Amino acid sequence: EAHDFGGPRKEFFTEVLREINDKYFENGLKLHLADDYEVVGIIMGLSTLQNGRIPQFMKEEVRQELFESTMPSLCIKKLRIGFDKLGICKLCKKLPQFMYMFVPNENSILTFRKLKFLLKPDFSPEGSNSRKYENEVYAVFIAYLREVA
Repeated sequence: EAHDFGGPRKEFFTEVLREINDKYFENGLKLHLADDYEVVGIIMGLSTLQNGRIPQFMKEEVRQELFESTMPSLCIKKLRIGFDKLGICKLCKKLPQFMYMFVPNENSILTFRKLKFLLKPDFSPEGSNSRKYENEVYAVFIAYLREVA
């Protein structure tokens, strides 16, 4: 029995993503396992959205085909269906910068500064009533981000 304050969940996603990489992505996509890629996409999306590890093991060609191709292979179609169930592909279309979270790098921790750069607000014109309220909400949002960071 465990209380999940993020530790057991992160550990679970770390182990599952390691197995997913070994079985489904290492040495290329596996066409004979194409039906499994939908569940793989769901698990990868859940890990991303629930503060688990971000799956950064996909090769550049796979990432491009997943997020940009209009004629993806069967494995990528299934993977995209899994991602779509969690809104990941839609988010990547709205915020193309979000795709870069899946690119491997040595400093892949999502920091306050990186998140603030990714989520740039689109405010109403200066001096409007809407802008006043948007500034108040944005200030609360920034305070929340600092607290969480």
